[in-house]
Amino acid sequence: MTIAFLLLVVVVLCLVAIG
Repeated sequence: MTIAFLLLVVVVLCLVAIG
């Protein structure tokens, strides 16, 4: 896993939590 991939996962989780 790269840092960019981890950041992408965090963003997706945040969007799911908001939505």
